[in-house]
Amino acid sequence: MDHVATNLGLSSSGLRRRLDRENRLFAELLNEVRRDLAQRYLANSAHSITEISDLTGYTTISSFTRWFTGEFGMPPISWRSAQLTVASLNGERSGAAH
Repeated sequence: MDHVATNLGLSSSGLRRRLDRENRLFAELLNEVRRDLAQRYLANSAHSITEISDLTGYTTISSFTRWFTGEFGMPPISWRSAQLTVASLNGERSGAAH
């Protein structure tokens, strides 16, 4: 929280007050951002799971994998595979329509 507050030009207590005014918890906001970033990074197959773990603030891939599985119901590698399958099926459908 201190790091985020500093990057926003606020003190930790200032950030806490703003979040309180919006009835938000820092942990919830952090989790939302991590969910969004993890999905975006996994959709880009150029990023390894290890890189995504680092980019979302996890110090170990096992911690990231446990968190991701809890959030999405499957490990990140399975989620990526499912997304790539859906994307290729959508590509085939749109290609067949032309």
